[in-house]
Amino acid sequence: MQFRKVICYSYAHIQPTLIYSSFRSLSTSSQLFKHQQQRYREAKVTVNEKSKSRRDAARELLMKTNRTKWEKEMAQLNVLKGRIPTSDTYLISEFEPKKYSLSEAVELLRESAQPDMYDCMDNPVRVKVTLNMCTKKKTRFIPKFESNLVLPNLLDFMPARRVLVICQNSDDREAYLTAGAYDAGGSALIQRISQGHYHWGEYDTVVAHQSWESQVTKLRHILKERLPTIKNGRFGEDVMKLMSIHSNSIQLESTSIDGVPEIGLLDIILGQLSWDFNRLEENLRSYLECIESQKSSRIINEFIQSGEIHCPPTGERFILDISKYCSLGNKSKANQLVDEGEEEEDDHDHDHDDTIDMMSIQIEKQQNTNELDI
Repeated sequence: MQFRKVICYSYAHIQPTLIYSSFRSLSTSSQLFKHQQQRYREAKVTVNEKSKSRRDAARELLMKTNRTKWEKEMAQLNVLKGRIPTSDTYLISEFEPKKYSLSEAVELLRESAQPDMYDCMDNPVRVKVTLNMCTKKKTRFIPKFESNLVLPNLLDFMPARRVLVICQNSDDREAYLTAGAYDAGGSALIQRISQGHYHWGEYDTVVAHQSWESQVTKLRHILKERLPTIKNGRFGEDVMKLMSIHSNSIQLESTSIDGVPEIGLLDIILGQLSWDFNRLEENLRSYLECIESQKSSRIINEFIQSGEIHCPPTGERFILDISKYCSLGNKSKANQLVDEGEEEEDDHDHDHDDTIDMMSIQIEKQQNTNELDI
């Protein structure tokens, strides 16, 4: 049932009249489903070759600009290498950049974070780590570095990671919720995930019992990179242990620069600027040890190239002397010279068990420290 609006022309003026009609008009029949349900119009977008070529040209220009800038910086560093100033007053652009220890850099950052300046003593201290992504073959690079670790000094001021737990028995749901899980359950939880009950921003990761492997695999199109697999360490028998690891862990994931595949950038948080130097140093050592231990065996030369410490919103940045805090050193050349055609997934398969064991040890150390403090 529908009313149609008909425009009647009479005596040179318009008189709108409503006419009762029980039929769909030709103009609206394509916009309605059965039972008078509205059909929303779908925009049909065709790829414009001209706009596509413009986007490609803009991306190529960005890659070329980044490449030129990076090559210029590397050439400048090579020229300045070994140039050490002989006095306290000098032009920074004419000498090799100075490397600071963590205590020196934090002390300089605290001077700018005083209440009469930026007033940001509780802000997080960040370190931008530059990674070497080059392999033995010049035309191939490591696409991305990923890992997890548990810091000796937890970042309590940061939002806690929200974990969905797919447990073996749904009767254990309350125990997992008490332990800190965002939600827990068995088949009912899997069904809620498949029906889109959880928004993408409501949770951070998912852990599951091995008995649900076949059902969880069907959620690949929903969970995407959060899908639990044996490779990423989110499938296992001890689900409580997995939940404890991934709720307290820090996820490391490097980013790339368009046009410069030789390097990767990793942003890590040490703690708050007001923390004691020892706590910040312990976290820094844990980060560097994790990065060195989990690096791909195809990497040649030093994996960690440099580290730059800063504390937003202060604009000061200082280069850290990474060699003082990296205790593992480089792996042997025998581990580095592997088959060039080997894929990155093979490296993760060999290192998966070591990653879980290392994170478990870090969890136990943290629990022992808390017991001693109590």
